[in-house]
Amino acid sequence: KSQKKRKRKAEEQSEETPSDSKPRKKKKGHCPPDLPFPDPSADESLSDQSRKALSYAYARFQDPPNWKFNKARQIWLIKKLWSEEMIPEKYFALVTNYLADVKGRIRDSLVQMCNAIAAPVTTDPVTSESVTALTDLSNGGSTTATTKVMRARNLLDALSDVQ
Repeated sequence: KSQKKRKRKAEEQSEETPSDSKPRKKKKGHCPPDLPFPDPSADESLSDQSRKALSYAYARFQDPPNWKFNKARQIWLIKKLWSEEMIPEKYFALVTNYLADVKGRIRDSLVQMCNAIAAPVTTDPVTSESVTALTDLSNGGSTTATTKVMRARNLLDALSDVQ
C-alpha cells in the first residue's frame, strides 16, 4: 500500500510540476519582446560601468521578479543622466522609464534638478539662441545644453505622468 501511495504522489507531483513551470516560462518568454528598449548588455560601445548600470535598469523591466534594488547603480544613473557618453541617446528612454518609478526624496531631487535645467531656457530667449549656436558647433558625442534641456523635459514628463 505504501508503495502505491508513493507512486501516486510521484505521479501527482510530476503532473503538477510541468503545469507550474509552463506559466513561468511563458511570462519570461513574453517580457523581452515587449520591451521597447535595446539590451545594453551586448553593446560593446558602452563603458563597463555604463553597461552595468544600464543592464541593471533593463533588468527592472525584463525580469521584475528577480530584479533587486541597487542604490549605487541608481545613484550612478542619476549622476550620469546628462552625459551622452555614459548614457547614449538610444538608452535614455530606458533610464527615463526606470527613474519614473523612483520614490521619496530622490524623486523630489530629480524634479527640482530637471526644473532648474529646463526653466532658464524656456523663460530667456537669448539663452535659447545661444544654446542653438552651441548645438551647431558641437560634435555629436559631447553633452550640449539643448540635449541637457531635452533630457530634463523628457524626465519631467515621465515623472509627472507616473504621479
